[in-house]
Formats: sequence, C-alpha cells, structure tokens
Amino acid sequence: DVGGRVYIHGQHCIDEAQSSLYPEVARLLNPTRVVDVGANYGFTGAVFAKFFPKADLVLVEPDPKLGEYIRRNLALNGVEDFTLLSAICGDEERDSVPFGINPKSSQDNRVKPLDGWSTVDLQEVTLSQILDDQGDDPVFIKIDTQGFEKQVFAGGARFLESSDNWLIKTEFAPDWLESQGTKPSELLGSLVAVHDVIEDPELGADSDVSLPRLFQTPMTAEDVESFIADVRSRGKSGLGWTDLLLAPRNRNWK
Repeated sequence: DVGGRVYIHGQHCIDEAQSSLYPEVARLLNPTRVVDVGANYGFTGAVFAKFFPKADLVLVEPDPKLGEYIRRNLALNGVEDFTLLSAICGDEERDSVPFGINPKSSQDNRVKPLDGWSTVDLQEVTLSQILDDQGDDPVFIKIDTQGFEKQVFAGGARFLESSDNWLIKTEFAPDWLESQGTKPSELLGSLVAVHDVIEDPELGADSDVSLPRLFQTPMTAEDVESFIADVRSRGKSGLGWTDLLLAPRNRNWK
C-alpha cells in the first residue's frame, strides 16, 4: 500500500541507511541491545543490524500483517537473530487493547483510531518490561508510534530512571500527538525537565558528528513553545515533524 511504497524512492530512507549518527552511537554507546518501537516493515531494524551487529535486536510492531514483511526484509538483509513482539508498546502491561488500522497507509496506523478505521485487539507491553534484564548495559532505543510516544515514555520511566547508559531517538510530531490525546508542550516539557534533549541533526554519510558536542546545548523549558511552533511550520497545514535525541543527564557512556 502507500505506506510500504515510501521505502522504494524515499530520500529519507537513503539518508537513514547512510547516517553518520549510527557509527557515532556505536563508537560512544556501543549498545548491547537495540529496541525498535514501531518497526513497521523492518527497514530501521535492518539499518540497526548493519550498524550494531553484535547487539540484541528487539522489534516491536503492532500491525499483525507487517510481521511477515519484517521477517522477509530482515532475511533479505542477512539478519537472522532478532526478537519480534507483535504488540502495542505503552504505559501498562495489558492482555488486550484495541489498535487502529489505517485503511490507506500502513505507515500511519495509530493506537487510538481515526474515524473510519478498523481495530484489532493486541497485547500491550512496556519499555521497562522489555528492558527488565538490561541492568546498566548500554541500550539504543528508537520510538516512532504515530503520536503514542507519551505512553511509551511513561511505560519506560522505571528503566530510564534507573539507568544512565542509554540513548533514544524518537519522532516528535505535534499533530499526531494531539490525535492520541497528548499536548505536545506537555510531553516535550516533561522530557526536557528530566533528560537532555536535542533535535536529531540528520547528518549525512560524510558528516562529522560528535554526540558530546551536540549535547552540550540541550533544549530548555524556555525553548519548548517556539520549537513546537517551528516544527509545525515545516509541513503543510501545520503537519510538520522531526526527530529528537534524548540522553540521561548523568550519562555513563564511554
């Protein structure tokens, strides 16, 4: 469908596969586990397997029909060792939660369905549950849940507060957040209050990137409203979005 075809010619896919961010994450953090929340067709999972070949790879994707594509696409990229969870990643552990299926694009399914969407009942897991045995070993986490990020962070709070050895890349899309009942300013304000938060610089393959240098000037509470307004302006009708990088204040990176 439309959602799957974006991977064929999307420049952002090329940029992601060649990003200079991930070699820097491998050098500095050297994660033993990578968690891809919102794995979709397995594209980012394949990218992470390329850059972090020794890490345990955990993919979380709620849409039941995408599991087949994830397995196929990872196999085509020589990735055999991974864990796939067909579940919602949220703020509670529950046996059955409805999940919205977009009839036009598998790129934009959402936990809380929009008008006219069907739903399927799925298990809900939490990020802390997935990382229960991680201890203080380094972990890299990607979150892309079409506006459900507040719940993902809430479900990961126990782990994120107990470890200083992680890095998160998360989508930040104000309109999508609002569709899931989240005020963008409240989410970003809460993240800025407890973590170091910067915008992903989206640097190309030949770019010189230094995470310590980037995190020297994290976002502050005073930046939140103007940053959200700027992100909205990047898309038509206020539908702009970006990615954020989050790190612990007292990070224990090598």
